[in-house]
Amino acid sequence: MSNYKLRTKKILEALGTKDKVQDSYLWRFFSILATVFVAVAFLIHIYLPPTEPEVVDLKNKVGLLDSKIQKNKDSIIVLSTSLLNAEIKEQFFNIQVEGLNKERKAYELELVSSLADLNTAKDVAKISGFSSRHKFLWNFGIGLVIISAMVDILLLCSNPLIFSKLILNLKGAVYGCIGGYYMAWIFYPENDLPKQVYLHLLLFIGLLSGTLAFYLVRTKRRNVQLLRNIIKAMGRFIMVDVPDKHIAKENLPHYDKEKINVLRKGVE
Repeated sequence: MSNYKLRTKKILEALGTKDKVQDSYLWRFFSILATVFVAVAFLIHIYLPPTEPEVVDLKNKVGLLDSKIQKNKDSIIVLSTSLLNAEIKEQFFNIQVEGLNKERKAYELELVSSLADLNTAKDVAKISGFSSRHKFLWNFGIGLVIISAMVDILLLCSNPLIFSKLILNLKGAVYGCIGGYYMAWIFYPENDLPKQVYLHLLLFIGLLSGTLAFYLVRTKRRNVQLLRNIIKAMGRFIMVDVPDKHIAKENLPHYDKEKINVLRKGVE
């Protein structure tokens, strides 16, 4: 480890800010992890079928049986037309129609069974009211993006360089309400939420957003104040204590010149 890093480590330990720096690294790590999670949650639906394969197979089977039943009925119509035109004998007609009726009844029984299986498969495939994993994850990803936008806006409000925070706080609250409603709608099994639930959600999400914004801003201000105190103490040490106690008088002009050059570089 270089001398600079060793000195920095000792200074941080002496100031009691080492843990805060480590917390900052952890915050960055979890922030990146959360961003990746939101991106994956939003895009993963692309790799899933819009309709579950079992449901598709049963739909195809039901469609095929419908087609066979219709074809059977069409055959009876053709035979009836031929009988009316005296193209076939009645005995032949009766035998053919009897066979077709038996065949159609078998198809209809199979169709009833297949429709029951299809409804069961649809119920099994449902996730929180959505007909497939694809549709559930798609909507969940949208809700997650809205919630993430709210958190990002509230984090932006804690930036000390941004002075006009009222609009950002308002945007954060709006995104929070929209995202909260959307998430509640996703996990609510019915088609829509009752009006009373909307009112309670509005109150809860508003309080949650306000509390989150308050603690984020307070934590950020505390860290900013800590940095200001460190800079102030270091500035006094460099500007006052070093010239008075640690620099020989004959070297003071050179020190002042170098100090001014460093300050100029800092404001360029």
